Amino acid sequence: MKKIFVIGGMGSGKSTAVQTLHDLGCSVVDLDVLGHEVLRNPQIKQQLCGAFGEGILDDSGTVNRAALAQRAFANAEATARLNAITRPAIEQAYKAHLAQLEAQGTCVCVVECSAFENRSDAITSTADIVVAVEAPESIRIERAIQAGWDRADVQRRLKAQLNDEQRKQFADVVLSNEGSQEDFAETVAVWYKTLS
Repeated sequence: MKKIFVIGGMGSGKSTAVQTLHDLGCSVVDLDVLGHEVLRNPQIKQQLCGAFGEGILDDSGTVNRAALAQRAFANAEATARLNAITRPAIEQAYKAHLAQLEAQGTCVCVVECSAFENRSDAITSTADIVVAVEAPESIRIERAIQAGWDRADVQRRLKAQLNDEQRKQFADVVLSNEGSQEDFAETVAVWYKTLS
């Protein structure tokens, strides 16, 4: 099974690329979704409260992702603490998901990877192709704000991520997304057809 990782900063258009590839028949694994599932694990929740305080929980005792993000992305040390708690469980969920797809005879799996850092961790080392989606930061910020994010939160998250130049060093393919969603979907489709 070929594994295509799609990486890019917040607001770059990763989700558009992944949706386009899904529409073209690829199976999809969204690491953010796996991460959200991990936050429901009672042991993980307990560890996160120990690291970041009970204030990350909402009134129903569920992890409030915005509150967690505010604390976990405050600095590199806090982000490292978050990763140490959640990454092993996300890796386990990812491997289980891949095994299931392979058992179903899936040919191509697209992995949406927001928190990409390099190609050598337990998850990203499985990539056959890494596609980096790039767009100017000003456009990415405006897209994220239009999607409902707070400007300060977007800027804080962007600082915690690799920049486009750093991502390019790890990418096999770079797709630029400065125009409309429809134009970018067409760019992705044209690229994907070159793989066949």
